[in-house]
Amino acid sequence: ELKKSLMRYLFTYGPVPVEEGARVPLKETEVGLIPTHWDVVRFGDVASFIRGISWRKSDEDPNGVPVVAIPNIKNGRVIFDGLYRIKSKANSSKRLLSGDILLVGSSGSVDNIGRVAIVNEMPFPEVYFASFLVKVQPTERLDKRYLFLLLSGKVVNFASCSKRAADGKYNLQLEALRSSLIPLPSLREQEEIAHLLAAVDLKIQAEEARIHALDTLFKTLLHLLMTGRVRVKDLSLPETEGVASGASRE
Repeated sequence: ELKKSLMRYLFTYGPVPVEEGARVPLKETEVGLIPTHWDVVRFGDVASFIRGISWRKSDEDPNGVPVVAIPNIKNGRVIFDGLYRIKSKANSSKRLLSGDILLVGSSGSVDNIGRVAIVNEMPFPEVYFASFLVKVQPTERLDKRYLFLLLSGKVVNFASCSKRAADGKYNLQLEALRSSLIPLPSLREQEEIAHLLAAVDLKIQAEEARIHALDTLFKTLLHLLMTGRVRVKDLSLPETEGVASGASRE
């Protein structure tokens, strides 16, 4: 919730302290209120979009080249588990590199269209991506980290850029995506926005790690208690010692 709130603030007022937000001159645009010195541009003017490869069942080979598909797009990251593998190599434009940004371009649910992920690591020397995914490549006017935040913040209306096919699936229409409007601050401000939200991500990761550690500790202690390897009477719990001694006397 903190990150969502901060993203709304940053995309409205820019990377300024909260106490200065009220003094930022704003203008009403097709993408909402933004600082007056920001631009509104067509997405296709600052980025290119590339669909991945398609293949037949006969092209699959357990020793072939790995291919990332929709199931590998999870929580904003590309997960390299359970990959497809194919015999033939594809055009180099269909190849994934570290830092690449992928969008889900086809799904039975329109809510899944535009689900975004970034390649943080590259465990294989050569990896491609499937045709139901779209790689977004920014121009020099667009910071890659800002682009990822823009997409994950749902600034782009992916539902309106999608069309339902005869089989019931929704498919992202690249021409509609190119025509979508996005807010474009200066490169310096893009970098500052990305830096601020990266700091929040680190805080979130630290809290998630703490929750995981506490959950593991709780489960371990519960197992020890339930198996009798540790007994409650042997635990030193200062805040309950008085209650425990009173209960034993009764």
